Amino acid sequence: MAYKPTVLLLLAALLMTSVLGSRYYTAQEANAELFKEFKDEIKSLRTLWPGNDYCQYDGVTCDANGDVHINLRGRGLYGEMPEVDDDWGKYTSVVSIDLSDNVGLSDDLEEDWKYLTQLRVLNLSYTSFDDDIPDDWDEMSGLEELYLHNTAVCKSLPKWNGYKMRNLRILNLSNNNMYGSLRSEWGSFANLQTVDLSGNNFCGCVPSSWSSNSVLTNAVSGMSVASSSCFTDRCSQKSYCPKTPNFGGNGNGNNNNGGNNNGGNGNGNNNQIDASTALFFAEFKDEIKSLRTLWPGNDYCQYDGVTCDENGDVHINLRGRGLYGEMPEVKKSWGPSVRVVSIDLSDNVGLSDDLEEDWKYLTQLRVLNLSYTSFDDDIPDDWDEMSGLEELYLHNTAVCKSLPKWNGSKMPNLRILNLSNNNMYGSLRSEWGSFANLQTVDLSGNNFCGCVPSSWSSNSVLTNAVSGMSVTSATCSLDRCRNKGNCPKTPNFGGQSGGNNGGNNNNGGNTAVNDVYTKLFFDEFKDEIRSLRALWTGSDYCQYDGVTCDENGDVYINLRSRGLTGKMPEVDDDWGRYVRVVSIDLSDNIGLYGDIEDDWEDLTNLRFLNLSHTSLRGEIPDDWKKMSGLEELYLHNTAVCKSLPKWPGYMMPNLRVVDLSNNNMYGSLRSEWGSFTNLQSLNLAGNNFCGCVPSSWRSSVALLNAVSGLPVESDNCLTNNLCTKKSTCPYTPNKGTVSTAAPSEVPTTVAPTKTPTTSTTSTTTTRAPVLTDDTSRFLNLLRGSVSGLADLWNAPDTDYCGWTGVSCPNSNEVVVSLSGRGLSGVLPPVYDSILDGAQVKITNLDLSNNSIAGYFPDSWASLKQIRVLNLSKNPIGGCIPSSWNGMIRLEEVNLSETGARGSMPYWVLPNLRVVDLSNNGLTGALTAQWGLMTTLTDVNLAGNNFCGCMPDTWKTHDVLIAATKEVNSENPSRYTSLLCFWQYRCRSTDLQCS
Repeated sequence: MAYKPTVLLLLAALLMTSVLGSRYYTAQEANAELFKEFKDEIKSLRTLWPGNDYCQYDGVTCDANGDVHINLRGRGLYGEMPEVDDDWGKYTSVVSIDLSDNVGLSDDLEEDWKYLTQLRVLNLSYTSFDDDIPDDWDEMSGLEELYLHNTAVCKSLPKWNGYKMRNLRILNLSNNNMYGSLRSEWGSFANLQTVDLSGNNFCGCVPSSWSSNSVLTNAVSGMSVASSSCFTDRCSQKSYCPKTPNFGGNGNGNNNNGGNNNGGNGNGNNNQIDASTALFFAEFKDEIKSLRTLWPGNDYCQYDGVTCDENGDVHINLRGRGLYGEMPEVKKSWGPSVRVVSIDLSDNVGLSDDLEEDWKYLTQLRVLNLSYTSFDDDIPDDWDEMSGLEELYLHNTAVCKSLPKWNGSKMPNLRILNLSNNNMYGSLRSEWGSFANLQTVDLSGNNFCGCVPSSWSSNSVLTNAVSGMSVTSATCSLDRCRNKGNCPKTPNFGGQSGGNNGGNNNNGGNTAVNDVYTKLFFDEFKDEIRSLRALWTGSDYCQYDGVTCDENGDVYINLRSRGLTGKMPEVDDDWGRYVRVVSIDLSDNIGLYGDIEDDWEDLTNLRFLNLSHTSLRGEIPDDWKKMSGLEELYLHNTAVCKSLPKWPGYMMPNLRVVDLSNNNMYGSLRSEWGSFTNLQSLNLAGNNFCGCVPSSWRSSVALLNAVSGLPVESDNCLTNNLCTKKSTCPYTPNKGTVSTAAPSEVPTTVAPTKTPTTSTTSTTTTRAPVLTDDTSRFLNLLRGSVSGLADLWNAPDTDYCGWTGVSCPNSNEVVVSLSGRGLSGVLPPVYDSILDGAQVKITNLDLSNNSIAGYFPDSWASLKQIRVLNLSKNPIGGCIPSSWNGMIRLEEVNLSETGARGSMPYWVLPNLRVVDLSNNGLTGALTAQWGLMTTLTDVNLAGNNFCGCMPDTWKTHDVLIAATKEVNSENPSRYTSLLCFWQYRCRSTDLQCS
């Protein structure tokens, strides 16, 4: 058959398109795509994994072969499986992924993971992934180990061809919701060593193709499918799969993850930890981000503020924690099974938005306290389905509209109800007459209308609740109810509850000074700057460290030199203009970074603002011209860039002092600034402005003084100072010089008591010397993250060599000794944009015997000068970073009794002599690389749970041999003579830490 030329050309074009459309990816490019997908689907990873260098990500390890290992076990993650594209999936070099112990991971298993052909180990146990296991996963030809137990996976076994998965050795699908007949195709698996299918509901008989495979037949031994009557067990199709994981069994230990014989569940799941309740806590962490740090892992009985009693009932008390977020969602599929019986979220004004209707599914809930929060809109009618509810405290909130249509017969246990001091209105509900067991009701402080329903007449509790209100007056029939079309978003803190608030009788310290709008601003601070959550406890901001309230109700914030790390808090246009804060000093906190918040324009009461010597960047917002009350602004020595903001002076009539010196600003000067009439001092030195001085500036002495000597004032500014557009801004602040032009960075109105006499840092004549070296910056980071140091180091502008517990033997050596000082908080990360770790001169750091928690920061690897590090006897937990291999001068390290978990770090440190990792939760095999450290003289690994045998590289080192024998002496076994541990085989490579 002869083809026409046009047809041949078309075929050639299609072939070329097909070839060109399948581009080649390098492993690095493909890996980058995979990590991008991870961050798209699991939002919390966007914070955990900044930048693009995935080898530096927390929980990620890149080995010498270029293989990549991802270990995110027990991180409280919430989201879905990332997608994998067929264009790049096969090129990835990710060989192991552990997402286990993250009950917040849910939805279907992604079929397109079949393209991860290099993947060797996959652990998805103790998650909420559901539906069936994709048949196409048999295309993961490199897979050796799969742990997919204790999940919501259901339906039948996947149709996997064993010939396509010739490397598969270990498979754990136990304790799921699976059913159906066994697959005959599985008889083709040739290399299986361990299979666990227990805890499911398979039917029918064992296929004949399994008979020659002892591993498969052992996996079903004792099940009904292996009984002589199996042929009578006809399989019936099931059309529904539960969405809650099966946490009933323990996986028989087939993945030995973490040394826990519970199938990889490192938090020790037992009958007390049930799946539905764990899902509820995962929803909490999804909506209230600060709980992700407060509540690590899945063992909710160990969470701060959570109590589990002997009956398995769970009590949540998070009152006054400065929480910020929304109510978590509750799914119908698991809500009724949640074991939580009491929840107290009161005194958290940062909790806002609508009340979740789907909390109706919490039928076991008995006590709920949402008072003194910012929850708004109406109370859901369907909450009458909370049949177990006995006490509800929902007073002093932004709740509005009418009473809910609750049928009292559906809530037979409700005894106490407090809805006072809200924004509610409308007529009273006749349905409420059916409540039979009410003992106390408070409806005061609202705006109900009409008359008392006749159905209430026989209920003395209800009639007492409205006694004295207009609804009981003789003229109530004339009070026609008019519908209100909107509700205020701010809570009603005006009245005091009558005490029926579940023990919350001090109302969180609410006084006339403490207003709701200012509370919201402080909660935004705590949301963005995490160290403030420990520094600012409760709701009474006037009692916060660094905060002063005067007799007029004005509020002053002075957090200068606190070592703060985070971003500027957001301000909502609903309440910003009502905030009573008049002075804010955040200067000398190099850890404050990110763009300057445009929405601070709404802080119209603000008079004094100091953000100098921070890492804030980007442009100064034009809309800050709306800060009509601003008198003094110090924004020098930062990473601020681009041109001057377009501020017309008539909109900022009170502005007197502005210091923008030593930034990264450029561009032409703004002619609008010529309209400032009250400006007394302006400093623009140390920037790169171009062009000439606008004619509108000629009549202002302050403006002309600001540009005196700058190129914009030169005679040839038109020719030699031309403006060229710059498209990028550096991330690092301009630290070059100290501002000297501004007279004094002290607010005109000084706070009466707690505010220091000097609140900022602009002149060399009125302030103490600022120590801006990297050692000072690191010490101030510690000061901001470790609670208790602010009291010990209360003079941050003085020479740190004189601080408590700090000494300087010489100019190049700093010793910090703070053992047993009662410190708490967390260890701060070290960001390159904030300081150069190699320039931190601390050689000895001892924080032992305190209560410091959190995790070991990977970024401490940059602290190149540390020789002695002692963090022992602190409940830090987490993995010991292999990245600390960068501490090249380290000689002695003591991390004993810190709750460290996971594998030994992969260290080859040239000067390391003494190591103590004893009495932790370390697991997995001994690290072969340690055999290369010939300088070791003392190693203590006792009190851990290692597996396998001593590496060959250790066998020529007496110190390492002795350390191995010491561990074995705790658990003697027949392998001791071979220097192997009682747990002889390490059956998984998913124990690695980053």
